[in-house]
Amino acid sequence: MDLPSADLLNDKQFKFVVGASRKEFMVHADVFANLSNPLHILIDGNFAEAATKTVVWDDVDETTFDRLRQFAYCGDYQGATPKTYVQTIEELQHEVKQARENRASDNAGSTEASREEDNQSHLEKVRAATDQHRNSVPEKRPRKKNKYRWKLPYSISNMYDDLQTNQTVTVTRKRTFDNFMSEAEHDGKALMARSLVFWFNFNQELKDKRMKLQYDKVGSGILSNSKKLLLCHADLHMLADRYCIDKLVEITAIKLIDLLFHLILTKHNIAGIAAVIHYVFQNTIPGDPIRDGLVRFGAVIIEDVDDNKDWTQMLHDTPEFSVGVIHQLVKHRLSESY
Repeated sequence: MDLPSADLLNDKQFKFVVGASRKEFMVHADVFANLSNPLHILIDGNFAEAATKTVVWDDVDETTFDRLRQFAYCGDYQGATPKTYVQTIEELQHEVKQARENRASDNAGSTEASREEDNQSHLEKVRAATDQHRNSVPEKRPRKKNKYRWKLPYSISNMYDDLQTNQTVTVTRKRTFDNFMSEAEHDGKALMARSLVFWFNFNQELKDKRMKLQYDKVGSGILSNSKKLLLCHADLHMLADRYCIDKLVEITAIKLIDLLFHLILTKHNIAGIAAVIHYVFQNTIPGDPIRDGLVRFGAVIIEDVDDNKDWTQMLHDTPEFSVGVIHQLVKHRLSESY
């Protein structure tokens, strides 16, 4: 990430008082004024804030402002730290082995019955963790001719990789139209996944900015804080939009969609994703790139989450998102079904 030019790093300082705790951040005034015209007016214009060289942003989270500060100085920012829901089997087995060795040295005089009880307890722990670990891996459902259909949990990234190798199930649907029978090969989920990837990878405006960004490394496990990861990008997006920091608006949209693209989707985290979608649509306007990406994402997973009560409630409470998903389904599914 590139640092701002030396002429912006002068001695002129500006204070931001941020969050409910009113934490103070001192920044180079010209660096922040250079981010957008509204910030330039706030810092150098005919306002009380410019005279006192202080502004209060008590409705902005401290971590969100810190990411804005990272972007101001470096042109990029770090998201929240991913937290895996369960340990890997190898880590857990090593932990159990180490615990057994420690107990053996500390309790050399324990009875055979108590040792057997301890061993059985740890065996059950490994078995339980093994089941959890298996549930964290995208499941391939065997079908005829070695093909399969994806079901939760999965990530769109993994799905698309498999689509590229032509290992997906093709569904043949028949529809009657004007007394003629129309038949075509069709897989709606595959079409929507390809549409999302094509939009994300080949949208030139997004592509030019994606090359130098630092993305969230979510790995292949189930995350316990997926909602927090998404919200850190969404909150910064809202702040950037409020002060017309156009480059940051685009970068936050790119990072949020990239995270959704690689996130292992489970019934556990669909509720958090639904809450983030509602939050974004409540605080953005039509035409925002983050909306377009969320709509395309929703069209991919709609078959797998239609029975989730949190998702269903979000569709009811967020009509603009629902209409957008329907538009995508009609555009990319029905048109390919004949």
